[in-house]
Amino acid sequence: MTAKEAEEIVTKDLEAESDVFAVIPNSILESEKCFAVFYQTKKYIETGSFEHFAIGQGAVLVDKITKKIYHTGSGRPAESYIKSYELYGDPFLEEDKSRLNVELEDSSLGSRLMQIQLIKAVTKLGVSDAKKVFENLMRGGSVIILNEITDEQRNQLIENGFKLSYPLN
Repeated sequence: MTAKEAEEIVTKDLEAESDVFAVIPNSILESEKCFAVFYQTKKYIETGSFEHFAIGQGAVLVDKITKKIYHTGSGRPAESYIKSYELYGDPFLEEDKSRLNVELEDSSLGSRLMQIQLIKAVTKLGVSDAKKVFENLMRGGSVIILNEITDEQRNQLIENGFKLSYPLN
């Protein structure tokens, strides 16, 4: 699929809804899996007057293979919707950065003592409770960390065999 084809798909979709909107010329972003096509009122495109500027709508994503369209909003930057689409196949999913999921992926990396100390540091638990969490991780469990961790802690966890991920909203 080309950018021109994506523009035509969005133009047809906009025309089916009303005759108020049009694709903004030269405003298409391309990513690996989709195109992001931006639109605005025809009056704004013609005049450039903010009196005719519509707010609230975001880019329309067009899947390069299926040609399915997704109307996004203005709540997040277009790049964020594109990233979510690239990662999860849905522009509206995003990682919940307030919750970090931690699993033990490779117990051979780092010492057991270091791994327990890291769990203690990032969970803010005492030694006894951190050991219990670590034992759960050794059995294939996971732990959700609700407090912020530093980049240094994040790197240490990864270097010591932990897998980190954010749940999706």
